[in-house]
Amino acid sequence: LEQITKIVDILFNSIKKKLVEREIDIDITQKAKEHIAKEGFDPVYGARPLKRALYEEIEDRLAELILRDEVKEGDKVVFDEQNGEIVAKVN
Repeated sequence: LEQITKIVDILFNSIKKKLVEREIDIDITQKAKEHIAKEGFDPVYGARPLKRALYEEIEDRLAELILRDEVKEGDKVVFDEQNGEIVAKVN
């Protein structure tokens, strides 16, 4: 699980870098990383489903928040796991 969580870190950081020019900061808790690692890893297909899971849980949700104007320039969004789901908290 530790190695898979490191892959989640790398993929998450690539999303984070895309948001620098929009001045939106994102972070992810260890619980959320572990949840995505468990849900997204497939021993047969490796990290490919992990990437898909991360983009669905993080990038798609973030895009929805931006489109609904719930996240603006200068905001920080923290992704956490609660009751088996990834939640976004906007600061």
